[in-house]
Amino acid sequence: MIEWIIIFLVVVILAGPITLGPIAYWLIGKGRKVSKVLKIATYVSAALMLPAIIATASIPLGLFGAAGPAGIAILLAIFGLQYLLFPYIILSNTEIRKPNAEETWLLDILEDVKKVSGYNKKVDLYIANVDMPNAFAISNVFKRAIVVHSGLLNTLDEDEVKAVIAHELGHIAHNDNTYALTASLTPYLTYVIGFAILLTGTYMVMGASYISGEREEDGGASLLTFFGGILISLFGALLMLMAFIANMGLLGFSRIREHLADMYSVKSTRSAKLVDALRKIVGVVENLKARKEGIWQRAKPDLKKMLYIIPAIYSDIFGFVGYLHWSNPFSTHPPIEAREYIVKKYCEELARTLR
Repeated sequence: MIEWIIIFLVVVILAGPITLGPIAYWLIGKGRKVSKVLKIATYVSAALMLPAIIATASIPLGLFGAAGPAGIAILLAIFGLQYLLFPYIILSNTEIRKPNAEETWLLDILEDVKKVSGYNKKVDLYIANVDMPNAFAISNVFKRAIVVHSGLLNTLDEDEVKAVIAHELGHIAHNDNTYALTASLTPYLTYVIGFAILLTGTYMVMGASYISGEREEDGGASLLTFFGGILISLFGALLMLMAFIANMGLLGFSRIREHLADMYSVKSTRSAKLVDALRKIVGVVENLKARKEGIWQRAKPDLKKMLYIIPAIYSDIFGFVGYLHWSNPFSTHPPIEAREYIVKKYCEELARTLR
């Protein structure tokens, strides 16, 4: 019975993040309020990833806990230092600068977005001399910053840049960095521990095979070492699988948070300019990829799209299945089509409330 419960939980935890987005899109398409559906989706995605996070947390807790209070203190210190230092580490590893005299309009945009959204905490803005059009936000209780790539400024117009800055401010206002840092540490530690155990077991198996081949008299001992190594390797692989499952939940949670940040941008700028910005950014990125991959790579069949013939057949029976091609299960961000869809529906919702 316990085995079946575990299998059921694993299936739900794996399938949940993949299907949650499509279900939300389907409900919104049926006329449900965007803000309400995505708010519920956030809670559901958090609940889906919680069991795997707890499972992965038990591994480092058990390992460090074996050392007593000192071990627990070290683990807590790792958590605390990661949270406190992460923004400064990221910023120190990025070639950033403050806006010059010709770029002060970016600061005016940020202040305008903060005023409209009602966010009154200090947020720094930096420019990174990077050609790739991008922007990101980083924050904790002591440091909040938005970093805009110079490539973004060269790609977008002023209104589109404003929409992107509003999106990044949404991440800060929603404490997305805190959630990501808190939830990601134990899966990462579990993966590292599992990988180390897997390597140890592999070396044991290889060493046992070598000894048995060199000295026949040690055959019994090497056989025990061989099977012991296999068991240790399997345990390490199991820990890595646990980390993978937890990471799937984290990615599903992240995709929902991206939609919330998009909605924050729409509400703060009173426009859907974010869609135009996303289209331009994706266009530049795809052109760069195409040049890098070559003509053959661009021309090869897209297996993912081919496989969505099946969802197309069953979408009339299970409505949300028709949206599965927007699931993007291995990405932190939903595909641009899903983001455009949510922005459009949210604009319609805001227009109705203002009537």
